[in-house]
Amino acid sequence: MNIDEYLTLAEIEDNLWHARSRLAHVERVLKRVVSPARPARVLNAGCGHGGVMLKLGQRYPNWDWSGLDSSSVACELARKRTGCDVREGSIAALPFPTASFEAVVLIDALCEVEKPETALAEVFRVLKPGGILVLNMPTRWRAGEAGGRVLRRRQAHAFLSGAGFHGVQSTHWHTLTVPEVWSWKNALSGGRRAGDLKRPAWPIQLAMRTIMAGEHAWLHAGGRWSWGAYLLAAGRKPLVEDWI
Repeated sequence: MNIDEYLTLAEIEDNLWHARSRLAHVERVLKRVVSPARPARVLNAGCGHGGVMLKLGQRYPNWDWSGLDSSSVACELARKRTGCDVREGSIAALPFPTASFEAVVLIDALCEVEKPETALAEVFRVLKPGGILVLNMPTRWRAGEAGGRVLRRRQAHAFLSGAGFHGVQSTHWHTLTVPEVWSWKNALSGGRRAGDLKRPAWPIQLAMRTIMAGEHAWLHAGGRWSWGAYLLAAGRKPLVEDWI
């Protein structure tokens, strides 16, 4: 496919209910720590085609986004869509200075690394003291998306705490819907053309968005989901190093 066809696929995916719900989860957690009213640098490591940077960059112009992805095609797409600083590289060796960002977002990115501990140590390094990591990972219900690599809740907490993050919290999401398989999920990797990609019919989209709105309402009220297709976790780099 050429770059324009990839761009079409990216725009379709960004507007599907699943991507919109995931974005809302990330946005909700980020805003609790990173004030939209103040300038802040945010890194999307494993940024893919840049959908998160594009949407949140438009909503919160004070957030200065940078991106990283291991795919040169994804980097080109993200740069073209967002105009952000997007670099090709590995999460296990982030090409950014220490203490550079107020926040780091990892969406399914740990699926691609052999040693999550190494990647999380790098994320910890580039965060400023008090900065937040927001992490999304598929669970066993979505193991196919991750090449079989998933994190259980206890594992995620152990990895984040082991990397030095404090106040680790998590919840599952995509709980009230039966895990589905949409043709668009494999479009970028399956060689399908943009013209072959179809949005789910609008009644399905509307139904799914309504269900996911119920999930979000429960989380906003302080609830948690004990199982689901995805795990959302967050932790903060302490303001000072432990000294005891």
